[in-house]
Amino acid sequence: MFRAMTDQTADIRIPLELLPADGRFGSGPSKVRVESLRALAATGTSYMGTSHRQKTVKDVVARARRGMAELLGLPDGYEVLLGNGGATAFWDVAGFRLVRDHSHHAVFGEFSSKFAQALEQAPHIATVTTDESAPGTHPVLTAVAGADAYALTQNETSTGVCMPVARPTGAAPDALVLVDATSGAGGMHVDPAEFDVYYLSPQKALASDGGLWLAACSPRALARIDDLADRWCPASLDLLIARGNSMKYQTYNTPALATIFLLVEQVECADFVVLNKVDMLEKKVVESLEAIVSSLNPLAKVYTCEHGKVDIDELVGPDVHGLVRDDGDHGCLSMVMIVRHLRTRRPCDR
Repeated sequence: MFRAMTDQTADIRIPLELLPADGRFGSGPSKVRVESLRALAATGTSYMGTSHRQKTVKDVVARARRGMAELLGLPDGYEVLLGNGGATAFWDVAGFRLVRDHSHHAVFGEFSSKFAQALEQAPHIATVTTDESAPGTHPVLTAVAGADAYALTQNETSTGVCMPVARPTGAAPDALVLVDATSGAGGMHVDPAEFDVYYLSPQKALASDGGLWLAACSPRALARIDDLADRWCPASLDLLIARGNSMKYQTYNTPALATIFLLVEQVECADFVVLNKVDMLEKKVVESLEAIVSSLNPLAKVYTCEHGKVDIDELVGPDVHGLVRDDGDHGCLSMVMIVRHLRTRRPCDR
C-alpha cells in the first residue's frame, strides 16, 4: 500500500561526501574525457560536418570496429556491426533478424524486462518467456524447450545487479545467446565463447554519447541473420543491411560522427604502456621504442621492465599497493594481467 511521505522522510538528504565530484557521472551516461573532447575539436573541418561515406569518417569507423574486436578479444569469424538508434533500438533489430520463434529472457530490472516486452508486441515472434527474480538478485537461466534465443543482461542498469554471461545449461546447439552489455562493456570481463551477440550503446564505460549501437556477432549469429533474410524488416532495423554497411566502414544512414569519434578515443586510450624484456634489447632500440610509443599516445606514461616486473607504487600508486600481490620484498608486481596494448591508428584499407 502506498504510504504518504511524512515530514521526516521528506527531509532525507544524501551526505555531501557521498555525492560525485562531477554531477554528470553516475548511473547514467559516463563522464567524457576532456582529452577526447580536445582531440575531437582538433580535427577542425576534416571530420565533423563531412559525409559519413567519406574516407576520413570511414577511417574512424574502421578503428571503432577493430578496437572493439580487440577490446573484447573476439575470435576469428566474429564481426562487429554497428547502426543508429542505441541499444533500445537493437531490441527491435534483434526481433527481426536474430529471434526465429521463441525468446527466453532473464528479467531482473527495468531494462531486461523492456526487451521481453518489445518482443511480446512483435507479431512475427510466436513465444516470449521469462525467468524473473527478486530485486537485488538475478535469475540463472536454464534451457527452455523450443527457445531459439536467450536474452541476458550483463549489468542491469536500473538495479546495478550483474549476472555472469554464460550459455544456459542444456540449450539447443543452434540457440543464440543475446547479451545487453550497455552498462557492462569495457568494464566487465566476458568470454566470447559464451555469447552470440554482445550489443551495447557507448555512453557508459566507453565514455561516448548515445544514439549508436554496436554488436559483436558470432558466426552462429551471422548465420541466423542470413536464415531470416526473407522476413520483412524496415531497412533502418535490418541487420543484413547493417552488416553490409559495416563491412564498408559506414552505417546505413548518417550517424552522430562525434559519438563514433569519442568511442574510438576511449577504446584506444591507455593510461600507461609497459615495455617488457628490455634486458634483451640494445639501449638505443629501447629508446627508439619509447619514442615511437610516445608519439602514438602522448598521454600515456611508458614503463620499461625486465621479467614483467614494475614498481607497484609507481604503477598503481601507494593507496592501491596493499590490494595487489607483492612478489617478494622488492615492491614489485608480477604482471598477472596483460595491459591492453596500444593500438596503432591505421587508416582503413579501402
